[in-house]
Amino acid sequence: MLLIFYRGFMFVLLPFISLIGITVANKPLQTQLINECFTARTDTTCLNRTGYLDITSYGKDFIAVGSNGRIDRIDANGIKTTIPIPVSINLIAVITANNLIYIAGDSGTMLRSSDGESFRSFPTGCTKKLNDIVFFKGRIIAASDSGEIISSVDGEKWSRKRIKVTGNIVSLAANASFCIGITNKGDILKSSDGITWSIFDYNNVYAGFNKHCSFTRIAIGGNRIAIIGRHDDGLPALLFSSVGEVWTDRPLFYTSDDESAQLLQNQLIDISYDDKADQYLILCDHGIIFTVPSCIKCNRLFKVSEKQLYTLLLQEGAVIIAGENYFYNKIKFVSDNSVENFQSWF
Repeated sequence: MLLIFYRGFMFVLLPFISLIGITVANKPLQTQLINECFTARTDTTCLNRTGYLDITSYGKDFIAVGSNGRIDRIDANGIKTTIPIPVSINLIAVITANNLIYIAGDSGTMLRSSDGESFRSFPTGCTKKLNDIVFFKGRIIAASDSGEIISSVDGEKWSRKRIKVTGNIVSLAANASFCIGITNKGDILKSSDGITWSIFDYNNVYAGFNKHCSFTRIAIGGNRIAIIGRHDDGLPALLFSSVGEVWTDRPLFYTSDDESAQLLQNQLIDISYDDKADQYLILCDHGIIFTVPSCIKCNRLFKVSEKQLYTLLLQEGAVIIAGENYFYNKIKFVSDNSVENFQSWF
């Protein structure tokens, strides 16, 4: 057993549990990943992405949206049908609410469908890129560049509200009590009704205590709010909070195949909560999923694709991953005789 101290935390490294089932270029999985991680400092969140950018469930099927106006309906067997629409702009976010599908994209674009086969566009009054969309207390709420929020109760008539934040509102999340969002400059905005918003400047409040952060995505699960992003030194950032007022910056260590503690170097792209396993799944660049349970010494790293992945979705014990060149797959997490891995479903 090895003890490592880092920033006041003590990490106990347990005997190594091997990861099998996937190899890359005939190299052991973990060795290959360590080499990739230390050369993966490019911020892929700022690159021009081509492929699927978001995915949601729709009945037994999935709706995937992406660049150049791409909408695909994917059935339970992995067979996809492309749905033609009269626009070719990037479609960035998709959700289902009240049996309706909402898709948000560039230039304030908002599409809606009641059958998953035909989509109608509704004017929002917003000309900025819509980065995310959630359903909260009977409202559809979308976040845009330049700190603008748009919302609607019927998906047809939209109202706009300018929030006094620095940067672009890049992600939203909601539970039964509140809706919360983040900007790429480190602002956290929160609302109990979807109309009035408070602003928390993380970098200002924690100046001198925690490293400066830019934010990428936010998620809620397991009575915790999680934010992923990047520190000003280029390293990935993961913050936790219970209600959004006090935040903890969690070190992202994992155990490598030589039983040493490695600090994650990859850029963090998306995050989702797995309530069955009580852990967060973080999608990283280079086709990696990083699992974060409550146990601070139990983080794990898995290579799941050779493609760059941009979004993940958890559903009934499976993980749907999608990304560049309109790649998608359905994978499942398996654990047998102390061996943990992800295996392809489709």
